[in-house]
Amino acid sequence: MRLFGVDADSFKIAVAIFDNSKLVGTMVLFANKKEKPDDRAFCMFVEFSKLLDNMKPDMMVTEQSLYNQNFKSSRIIAEVIGFCKLACEQRKIPFVLVYVPSWKKFITGKGNATKEEIFKTMLERHPGHKNVTQDEADAISIGDYFLHSIEQQKMKEENDER
Repeated sequence: MRLFGVDADSFKIAVAIFDNSKLVGTMVLFANKKEKPDDRAFCMFVEFSKLLDNMKPDMMVTEQSLYNQNFKSSRIIAEVIGFCKLACEQRKIPFVLVYVPSWKKFITGKGNATKEEIFKTMLERHPGHKNVTQDEADAISIGDYFLHSIEQQKMKEENDER
């Protein structure tokens, strides 16, 4: 199974690529900061759609959009996440939205973990990825959380069958 862990903001989309639960790479899709926010969001939709067509993931997981005390940036982030969902929906790729404090708590033990704590913990789990950006570290961690959730569900189902 190819999984995309995704971390989106108002001018970029970070993607962590997992094949059969193994992290195989990351990338960041950037939009031009000088463009109007709505144009940036649409450009990211187009680029993310191309990435889906080229890489053909089986699933995408990203975090739910949260209000971050700035309405304009919160709105555009929600729009970018919506465009990512739309791109997946158009290609019949399942997607999951995860709650931010849940993945942070799984990764660091704290639901309100700082960016630095997330990066440090990600490096402990994936020491070969020390040159990634903070956004890529978040995308990796979101993917790790989802893969852990799948494993937990499988174990529960196996125990229920016994």
